[in-house]
Amino acid sequence: MPRFTGSNIKQSVAGQLGKTDYATPVTNRDVAINDARTQFYSAHTWSFCRALDSITITASEGPLPDTFNSSREPTSVFATIDGSKQSFIRVDLDDFQYLDTDSDYYYAIDTEDWTININRTDVATLQMWHYQVPTPLPLSGSGDSGYELCSDPTAIIRLSIALYWLNTERDEGKFQIFMESEYNPLLNKLIFEDKKLSKKRDTYEMMNFGDLGWNKRSRSYLM
Repeated sequence: MPRFTGSNIKQSVAGQLGKTDYATPVTNRDVAINDARTQFYSAHTWSFCRALDSITITASEGPLPDTFNSSREPTSVFATIDGSKQSFIRVDLDDFQYLDTDSDYYYAIDTEDWTININRTDVATLQMWHYQVPTPLPLSGSGDSGYELCSDPTAIIRLSIALYWLNTERDEGKFQIFMESEYNPLLNKLIFEDKKLSKKRDTYEMMNFGDLGWNKRSRSYLM
């Protein structure tokens, strides 16, 4: 399956706008593309946006990953303690100050300081499964050769064009038509397909890594 870059998206958007200047910075177009990427990747808990990051903890605090999507709840935060996995429970940042350092395992996210805080002093490394959103493409025209998270950027391209028309031409009518006839149906289709893939993945992970009693790997009929 081919992979696409930010440059590929710019080329497609420019082409559908009747332009050939995709390699040249065009602020209105490139801002629209960045806005479209953010909206698309935040529209759903995409399976291809799941990421596992290791966070170094210093004085019960560590930096959030640059690509952490703060609009989505982390699916798992844990540490390995004495060879065992210890999960952390999220609490509101306002309540975090009242937790004891020797109580159960809790964490809070501070999006202003872009940090994750834990109530424990005996944890040096934290693991976090989360949904990522890509960093914006540079408006300078360089640095857009990295691969997109999704394998098919068609929806991003369509939304980019719609946002370009809205922001540049102030054509709300054309924007609404494009959203309703082009972008939204495709988005809904992609979400439906991704949910099916996620169910298959969750079933696989439970059957292979979850402990349901009967599915332990030591049982002879699973060997």
